[in-house]
Amino acid sequence: MGPHARRVLLVEDDPHVRSALDRQLRVLGCDVIAVGTGREAVRVVEGGTRVEILLTDLDLPDIDGGAVARAVTVAAPATRVVFMSGGAALIPRVPAGAILLRKPFSHAALAAALEV
Repeated sequence: MGPHARRVLLVEDDPHVRSALDRQLRVLGCDVIAVGTGREAVRVVEGGTRVEILLTDLDLPDIDGGAVARAVTVAAPATRVVFMSGGAALIPRVPAGAILLRKPFSHAALAAALEV
């Protein structure tokens, strides 16, 4: 990880989307830890791995993105959270004032959301 790289914990259950986002994040200079479930994400942070940004899908197969964000920020309060969703029905689950990327989103929108 470079001196200014941000470590991003990417939580996306679709392996194709996860792979594409991993590549985009690396192009932006991020150090990426990519996982497919919310529980994996929580284990990463509770295990002591430092991340600056949590980029999580709202709709995950095990626990929803909101629960992931709560668990991660309890373990690491300074972690910034960015939510992603392709389902309009999930939008009301986003906490007030939170950053939300609506899928599909552009590379520029991703960069702006992460402030990279």
